[in-house]
Amino acid sequence: MKRLIKVLVFATFVVALLSAGSFFAVRASVGKFLGSKPPVSGRQQTFAFKGVEGLAGTPRAWVFRYTSNRLGLRSVEIYVSPTGTILGTRPSNLAARLDQYEQREP
Repeated sequence: MKRLIKVLVFATFVVALLSAGSFFAVRASVGKFLGSKPPVSGRQQTFAFKGVEGLAGTPRAWVFRYTSNRLGLRSVEIYVSPTGTILGTRPSNLAARLDQYEQREP
């Protein structure tokens, strides 16, 4: 019984470590995507265990939702795989809007 508990505690530790690593890799990817002075704020992040509807194959992904922005949008969503790859955005032209915003800023 003690061995089972030790194995469960170790497995829990490994899963927590992998989850934290995934989250920080994803945060770094989103930070690179948004730039040094992002025009978005009010971040909410969740992990879509059932997959993200609207993306091909409904992959599991981290969903970063920003409710406040200076881009003239209601909200912004960025979908990122657990390994840190940007899977998509809502609106789909978010990268172009960010580029336009950076060019306008002095």
